[in-house]
Amino acid sequence: ALALFSCAPSAYAVHSSRAVRALVQAERSGAGEHDPYELTSAQAYLSKAREEASEAAYQDAIRYARRSLEHSGKAVATSRAQHG
Repeated sequence: ALALFSCAPSAYAVHSSRAVRALVQAERSGAGEHDPYELTSAQAYLSKAREEASEAAYQDAIRYARRSLEHSGKAVATSRAQHG
């Protein structure tokens, strides 16, 4: 169990990095205009992930980072679809 706990911060860092990159991509794709709901959701989930990580609740933080990534992906897809 100790080994799993010690890996949690590293796993969070990986998921958080992916979520940040996806959020930046969503912002650059014009998601603020084309899909503000998904973009705002992605931002909120990433913020919550950071909050949970600051309290060492890494499993929750990972879950929120994954949700952020999902919403960013949806925002990018919507933006691309509207650009043709």
